[in-house]
Amino acid sequence: MFQTWLSKLATEMKQTLTELLKQCLRDAKSGRFGGLDPNKYPSQILCLCEMVQFTERCEEALGSHGLQNLHADMEQQLESYTSVDITSSGQGDVDAQVLELKLKVRARLFTQKIALTTKYFNSYKSTKKPKCNN
Repeated sequence: MFQTWLSKLATEMKQTLTELLKQCLRDAKSGRFGGLDPNKYPSQILCLCEMVQFTERCEEALGSHGLQNLHADMEQQLESYTSVDITSSGQGDVDAQVLELKLKVRARLFTQKIALTTKYFNSYKSTKKPKCNN
């Protein structure tokens, strides 16, 4: 009986997370890149949504040679995450503490993505050879 209940719980959790991710992706697509309300979704959903968006934007940037624009957008978004002033009203303000942690995680993700695009862009520039007219 307990195993059945646990199995149903796991199934429900997966369905809930799937629906939250779908809704988060819809919200992200309807607004500007990274413009999600961090209080609306759990941190793991926000991170997964941002990774999906990053993958889509990388594919688009690689196809249109717009990696520099992607890189600049990500730096701007990182700046917005790190410039948010979250003033908690003390140790009891759990919501402010949770929001601060979510923003720190998102800032760290953006730092990693910026490093990745920088590395790729530098690699791309160094392997690009000028054409010779013979």
